[in-house]
Amino acid sequence: MKRLLSILLLAIALMGNAQVLQPARWEQESKFGDDTYTIISLKAEGLALVRSLDKFKNGKKTWEVIFLDTDLNQKWTTELELQDDLRFVGFEYTPGKVSLMFRRNDTEALKAEMFMIDLASRNIQTSKTEVKLQVRLTHYTVVDGNSVFGGYVIREPVLIIHDPVKNNNIMVPGFFLTDTELLDVRPNGNNTFNILLSQRTMGQKKIIFRTFDKLGNILVEDEIPIDEEKTILAGASSVLQHDEVLIAGAYSFNNGKQASGIFSCLIDPFSEQEVEYTEFHQLQHFFDYLSDKKASKIREKSTQRENYGKPPEFKTNIGIHRIEEFNGGFALFGESFLVSSASTTSAFSSPYYNPSRSYGYPYSFSPYSSRYYNNPYSYSPTTTVEEMRMTEGFVIGYDFKGKRLWDYAIPMEEYRTTGRDQVSDFTIRENVPHFLYKDEDKLKFSNHDTDTLELNQAMAIPIKLKNEMEEAKSNDESEGNVRHWYGSSFYVWGTQTIKSLKSKGGESSRRVFFINKVTVD
Repeated sequence: MKRLLSILLLAIALMGNAQVLQPARWEQESKFGDDTYTIISLKAEGLALVRSLDKFKNGKKTWEVIFLDTDLNQKWTTELELQDDLRFVGFEYTPGKVSLMFRRNDTEALKAEMFMIDLASRNIQTSKTEVKLQVRLTHYTVVDGNSVFGGYVIREPVLIIHDPVKNNNIMVPGFFLTDTELLDVRPNGNNTFNILLSQRTMGQKKIIFRTFDKLGNILVEDEIPIDEEKTILAGASSVLQHDEVLIAGAYSFNNGKQASGIFSCLIDPFSEQEVEYTEFHQLQHFFDYLSDKKASKIREKSTQRENYGKPPEFKTNIGIHRIEEFNGGFALFGESFLVSSASTTSAFSSPYYNPSRSYGYPYSFSPYSSRYYNNPYSYSPTTTVEEMRMTEGFVIGYDFKGKRLWDYAIPMEEYRTTGRDQVSDFTIRENVPHFLYKDEDKLKFSNHDTDTLELNQAMAIPIKLKNEMEEAKSNDESEGNVRHWYGSSFYVWGTQTIKSLKSKGGESSRRVFFINKVTVD
């Protein structure tokens, strides 16, 4: 009966405008107590898997790094031997190379070791840095071989570049500013990187955008005034695939902690540009997770308040993940959620613990890729562990002139998770976003009508196993997620207990860590 239901779910899924397929799977036996792999997307070069082993050699802890191709075939494996007090806290992929960053537990200084792995030659170059400042890291990236660290010294942002060739650190000027938040650090494809700051000084509010080269020289700078009654909560920049750069994110009115809408603006350092503020009721599909009656009531009340020049009453929590470029322009991707419960615990011992992440290592992205929930004005010696009720993932499209084109969303039926990690992801196919997220033993995905742009009923398919004579006996709901990989492909991972239906001695089972490739065709 269970297999029949799976077949029916799959048949329904294939009736939509897009087919969701699972052409490959990698799995490895997993024992209770094993560290979970951190999965790093290498785009069309495959995946890298990193974890610590319960193994010591010459007094050093062993770390395992596995490389898979895009068909999830295992290409090669290497091991790193590190001092036991080093923690894996950051990584970055650049074409042909992946950098792993480990930080030493030291409250008085930033001490880090980087391992640059060449994917073709398999050579590994190591470098070390020490900055005698109490830096709370929030961002890490790599630009043309140089490591870029972003974070805070007390409440003031700092940007540090480590040059492994010269073995020196560059303190990038223009930081150490009061009432300023570092919203984003994003590498471009031309050996430069962007940063985004939100500043509130002397009664003025503004966003500061800068592009730097690998040595911290400013190439582009743009300061954009923000309406006095608004506060920027989160933001991201596009990555200069085309000539234009879009910045966008979430804002609130006055000093609100929840978002009232989305801001967006094209970067133009040679002329003044207007910031577009979009309240949630102005988006076509933002309230798709609500009943029609409730959504209509919110829209009506928000419109009335807008006509009277009042801020909207509707507010929500927003996570901004990235801006993706596609043939028609830019796509801002984020998620909305509710905080359903919270309990206070003692803080993690590390001075750079990021409360925006769930316990354990982050998976398919740099742990410092988003820091909306780790601002210096809310940091405290205690950490709040929260259960989140995800309401939806959303994408807003803009053309290359910054004009809003459309918006899509996938309701998540109040999917619950602990911590504030990203849950869903998307890809754009024929200028239409397709969302995907993992819910227990199923993959749920959006099925938009490409003609009307409306969302049909969200579809679900079971996570595909290696053969038909097996079934998933149980899934570890605390592990696993979905991330966009490259093109129209995603990868999903987790831990399952698999039961064999053809064992000679009756039923047999095994516990595995798995990765499935998922494609939208």
